[in-house]
Parts: sequence; structure tokens; C-alpha cells
Amino acid sequence: FFHLSAHNDVWISKETDMVKLVGLTTTHLARKINLCIDSHSSAEAKSKLTWKQRMNMNKQAWGSCHSLGHMLTTDMLRSQLYAHFVPTLEAMIRCINEYDLLNQKIVSAAA
Repeated sequence: FFHLSAHNDVWISKETDMVKLVGLTTTHLARKINLCIDSHSSAEAKSKLTWKQRMNMNKQAWGSCHSLGHMLTTDMLRSQLYAHFVPTLEAMIRCINEYDLLNQKIVSAAA
């Protein structure tokens, strides 16, 4: 496997490096999704953020769900990488379960 890492523009030639990169990426994207859901979960949480901050979180969550959806349609679900997708899948399922709180673009991308 040879993949380009956007972080520092080096070629990754070891599969263990790829597993680490996928783990960091999926964790980061799942965190954005969960933060968005948490920011919409109560009136108190909504009041702590401005309208622009909530809209930015919506965009970040939408992009995260969209990116993860593409990752899940590739061959990344091999046994070595599967464990990294569990929190991601949980975050995407949480989006679907909380459909009444979130923007429909986020829910559609998660589905």
C-alpha cells in the first residue's frame, strides 16, 4: 500500500502507518459529528453557542458524515481497519437516531 498523507506530504509505505492514519482520521471526524449532536441536544447547549457557531458545526458534521460515507464504501473495512470504524459508525447511527434535532443534510449523509 502506498498512500499520500495530506498532513506532511510524505508517502506512507507501511500498512501500520495506514492503520494509524485511518484511526486518527475516523476519530477526528466522529468527534465532529458527536459535538454537533451534543450542541443541538438541549436549549442550554444551544444557548452557549452563537448561530454562526452552530451553523459551522452543522457544516463540519455534514462534511464528516459525507467523508466517512465515502471511506466506508472503499476497501478500508478490512480486518485491520474495522476497529477504527466502530466509533464512527456509532456516531453516524447517533445522527440517524437524533434526526429531529439535526439538519436533514447531516442525517442524509449519515444514512
